[in-house]
Amino acid sequence: EFLIGGVSTYRSPAARKAAANLARYLVEFFQPLAFSPFIELDLTGRGRQLDQEWVGMLDAYHDIYAEAKKWKTTLNPDGIPIFPTFMWNLVQAAEKGGSPQFGYNLIRSVAAKAPIDWIGLSVYPNSEFNFGDILFKPAQIDPKFIEDARRVFNDLRPITISETGWQVCSARG
Repeated sequence: EFLIGGVSTYRSPAARKAAANLARYLVEFFQPLAFSPFIELDLTGRGRQLDQEWVGMLDAYHDIYAEAKKWKTTLNPDGIPIFPTFMWNLVQAAEKGGSPQFGYNLIRSVAAKAPIDWIGLSVYPNSEFNFGDILFKPAQIDPKFIEDARRVFNDLRPITISETGWQVCSARG
């Protein structure tokens, strides 16, 4: 997200169009198997609720999705899978900490603007944020994390793990 005078550029239709054009260029040039235009999109909205800046980000996701989806391949004749990623342990922490479904509402608000072909998750099973077992090694992702994602999205779309490992704020460093 870029800010000009404290205002998100995604609130500008011209900036959203430029971001969408860049996304299409990136997928055509790099020819990826899938494309994620926003990393940990829920961190951007956290603390702001669903304000105008967040709505601008969602509009940008819609525009980027529509433009990048135009690039077709033999493997993906309907366009490559496009998805944002979410900081899953923070979403879970908000739920467990009594926040009124804020994390899940963020995810659902993205899906309401444009499809999410895959579910992208950053998963840190050893994080205190998810009240998890901080003695877990990074590769020990609890299957309950994925089951919870399935419950939230209520479907079987593919899940990709975009990040995992030790978090810098974890007790083990």
